[in-house]
Amino acid sequence: MPGTDLQDNPEAQVALQKLLEGSIQCIEFSGDQVLIDQPRAGLAYLAGSFNPLHNGHRDMLAAALQQLGWERERGCYELSVGNPDKGVLPAEEVLRRVQQFTVQHLPIVVTHALLYTQKAHLFANSAFVVGYDTAIRLVAQRYYNDDEAEMLSELKGMRSRSCQVLVAGRVDKDGTFRTLKDIELSPALQRLDLFHGISEEVFRSDVSSTQLREQTS
Repeated sequence: MPGTDLQDNPEAQVALQKLLEGSIQCIEFSGDQVLIDQPRAGLAYLAGSFNPLHNGHRDMLAAALQQLGWERERGCYELSVGNPDKGVLPAEEVLRRVQQFTVQHLPIVVTHALLYTQKAHLFANSAFVVGYDTAIRLVAQRYYNDDEAEMLSELKGMRSRSCQVLVAGRVDKDGTFRTLKDIELSPALQRLDLFHGISEEVFRSDVSSTQLREQTS
């Protein structure tokens, strides 16, 4: 599988079509295998749009594994075909983004899990590695029907599945490096012990996918 053109791979295209139709939950491209509906628990998952994949993604996942004390083999990337703000990606675009990983021998799982609370149902006992901006959205009530009680219930569900969220800092538009400490968490959220910061000493990358796209456009 690595090094091949997924656009010409019938197995990958059929599996992806089933995912888009909702008849399967996830596809993992790992090594020379296409694994269908075999979600792996106990890994560190870095989710993203990966448009494009860049060193910041790789370094963030490596930093999270270092902080967790986990081996490199327990790291994986995750791409959702849908986004609560941007809609669903076309099949051709998903294949293009996945191929960035297969040619570099990096494992990636493709899901239809738009929200992290949904990802936790697939990947129990796992760590989700996110940036500051994503962490802000994770505790934004608008993604939970503007209902604080619903948000707490969903995040408690993640914790009950032995999941955790590792948050890497990011430079904001004003040039300030923002971390988990800059996110206002209610006492109830703090008691969940769900969110943990990745220190700036372990990881800091000021590159963004948006900047890279602008440079190559």
